[in-house]
Amino acid sequence: MSHRLNQSRYSSYFDVLCPELETIIMTINKRTVKLELPANTEQRRSLSYLTETYLANLRKAIHFLKQG
Repeated sequence: MSHRLNQSRYSSYFDVLCPELETIIMTINKRTVKLELPANTEQRRSLSYLTETYLANLRKAIHFLKQG
């Protein structure tokens, strides 16, 4: 990207988005999809960590849906 991301703005965005994603993923498959949650607050606020973690969880959910 040509512009610099505002870390705090996106952290706040993820604070709102991630619980919703967790709910969706858990609803899709409560037994198979295990959420990978960060251990401490500093990691939870890390944009790159959140991005990787929640994309991985979404991939698991999509994989489950494709299997039927």
